Amino acid sequence: MRANRICSTLTLILAPAMLASAQQAPEAGPPRGRFPGVQVESVKQKLSLVDALLTKSPAMARIASGRNQQAQDKAQQARELYQRAQAAMAKGDNAVADGHLNDALRLMSTASQSVPDPKHTLTEQRAEYADLVQKIEAFQISLQHFRQQFKHKTQADVAPDIERIRTMVKAATALENAGDLPGASKILVEAHTISVATLNKMVSGETLVYDLRFSSAADEFRYELERHRSYEELIPIAVNTLHPTGEANRLIDRYFEQSERLKVQAEEEAARGEHKNALIAMREAIDYLQKALQSVGIVVPQTIEK
Repeated sequence: MRANRICSTLTLILAPAMLASAQQAPEAGPPRGRFPGVQVESVKQKLSLVDALLTKSPAMARIASGRNQQAQDKAQQARELYQRAQAAMAKGDNAVADGHLNDALRLMSTASQSVPDPKHTLTEQRAEYADLVQKIEAFQISLQHFRQQFKHKTQADVAPDIERIRTMVKAATALENAGDLPGASKILVEAHTISVATLNKMVSGETLVYDLRFSSAADEFRYELERHRSYEELIPIAVNTLHPTGEANRLIDRYFEQSERLKVQAEEEAARGEHKNALIAMREAIDYLQKALQSVGIVVPQTIEK
């Protein structure tokens, strides 16, 4: 029996029974080859959305017929990104395509804001408010989910942050009911920013130290396997929440592939009873998932073993 002192940033990774997937046997087969945050159907739908906005959006039409050169340049960049996304999808690089489409949407949004149409201002304000409401609701579910996984007391309690977000949502709803959509959206933008910071705090805000004892190398390997699965579950949430750029998506995809390859190697070595080598490979696989999270914008300290 040996003792390990490990610095970890996710308390949810310490209890095997905390996640439903952790109760299932590991799946056999080769690595999936793509991080699980981007599905091909989702990218296809986003591709259709960008195409429709580029070709049928009144805002894009106003930009094309106007004299705002900066807006026209951004629209052209968005078209080029759309074409690059099509090429990436043809190669099966869904994550890269998704990143290009996210960038295109940002550019079109910025360009559209510089050529507003008074007739559509109210409609756009309502759409923006509805989108923010949806994002905040998704965040609240994610934050609550991860907070419930914290079985150990943390030094950085996020309860005040969550309560502050709820209060801001109520204030935004009151303004929306009063007809002040810009004011309501402004509050929700701030609430969204706080939500991102809170998620980051839950993952990397505090370092917890645990004294872990394992009865066998096999038990220690199972513990590390649960850590890997927990980071795997966090990546798609971070990706879908923070909408990384194309370059970031490319890095995430690469790190995920490397992690999956090492995970398969570790499981094969563990099956042969070579648990020392399996642990080395599994911890390296976890490090790659941590790097993937850092590419999204969540800073995760590397695992420290003493």
